Amino acid sequence: MGKALSLDEFRDVLREVVTKHRFGMTAEFGESRHIKYMTPTIDFRTLDVFHVEFRFLGDRRVFDFRESERSMYDRIMAWLNGSEEEETTSA
Repeated sequence: MGKALSLDEFRDVLREVVTKHRFGMTAEFGESRHIKYMTPTIDFRTLDVFHVEFRFLGDRRVFDFRESERSMYDRIMAWLNGSEEEETTSA
């Protein structure tokens, strides 16, 4: 099983989305994901974020720590930066 996001890693992901990928961004930073909604699920026993859903332009992408051996942080950042395409699901 992969590794969930720590709160610090989640903060880094949020910062990346706000500065480069939020809805309505121009191409100033390159290709933007135009993320309109981001829904984290936090386990308050450990304070880890184990599930994150991104919704953008009629699609959605869900990351869950149980779906890969790689850490969620690495997978999300690779997807945000376009170096790794992950499957999206129509909303």
